[in-house]
Formats: sequence, structure tokens, C-alpha cells
Amino acid sequence: TEGVAQTQALLKKEGDLFSTIDHLYTSPLLRAVQTSELILDSHPELSWDFMPELDNLSSAEDFVTALERLDL
Repeated sequence: TEGVAQTQALLKKEGDLFSTIDHLYTSPLLRAVQTSELILDSHPELSWDFMPELDNLSSAEDFVTALERLDL
């Protein structure tokens, strides 16, 4: 799919971008999981978790609220 191709291109061009990330949070939506799997295949050192709150967010405010709940 287009999303897979975009992720693969990003990893090829900017793969070291992910070296600055410690943890990956992903929505349980299939396309998000597929994208996360591509990233994790290239960067197995990353830890990760599902973040159900990312499923079907309706606004940027919903996203911020979900992140605040993580207490990072």
C-alpha cells in the first residue's frame, strides 16, 4: 500500500531519525500496527506499546489529552 511504501522510503532516507526515540506508541488500527512493525523491524531496540487512546481520535486536543494520560 501507499503507507507501506512511504514508511519504507522514510526508513531508507531518514532511518537514523528513529535512533533518537526510546519508545514507540501505536494505535491498534491495522494500518498503524503495520507501520509500527516496519519501524520495529528496522529498529528492534525500540520498546513499544499499543495506545488504544489513539484509535479514532477526533482532534489534536484528543491526542494531547491521550498523551497527558501517559504521564511521560
